[in-house]
Amino acid sequence: MIETKVCFVRHGQTDWNLNGFIQGRENNPLNKIGIQQARDTARFLQSERWDIVISSPLIRAYDTAKEIAKAVGLSSILLDSRFIERDFGEISGCEAMVYLEAPESQQWVGFETDQEIQFRVWEGMQQVLHDHTGKRVIVVAHSHAIKAFLTQIAPKQVQMRSKFQNACSSFVLHTGEKWILERFNVSDHITVL
Repeated sequence: MIETKVCFVRHGQTDWNLNGFIQGRENNPLNKIGIQQARDTARFLQSERWDIVISSPLIRAYDTAKEIAKAVGLSSILLDSRFIERDFGEISGCEAMVYLEAPESQQWVGFETDQEIQFRVWEGMQQVLHDHTGKRVIVVAHSHAIKAFLTQIAPKQVQMRSKFQNACSSFVLHTGEKWILERFNVSDHITVL
């Protein structure tokens, strides 16, 4: 049986995260705390061997991925837009409570549905499995992109509105037959929250 291990990492903090704004596909950079969080997670992952780092193309994810790749001794990062953040449409830039307090059936103009983001990220993970079977892979992405996958393999443990810490790690394993969620939202190693 060939096992494939994937560690999802959420990007470090940005000013929009800090101030509680919905941050979809805006290309906001990490702030000073976010850079430190990325370095903390890089050190955390450094104790294990990793074969490849894949990142969302948004700068906050890519800069987090660069810290990780350097720490684990990898010289290149693959970019995959299937791991980009959810398109929040007209509510991007609003306070997060607009999304969190709305009924799940709420519709907004330009808003990517749960089913749409789940399908997109699932396709990305199928590609990871196809191209990197038997490898140990780090995927640096965004809260909703990560949850879009985890809700499909462990719906009793993770929901789309679950809160994930910036720079947290979530570990999944493909056994050759199915995906298993091992740990999620691991953030004890992060020194600044």
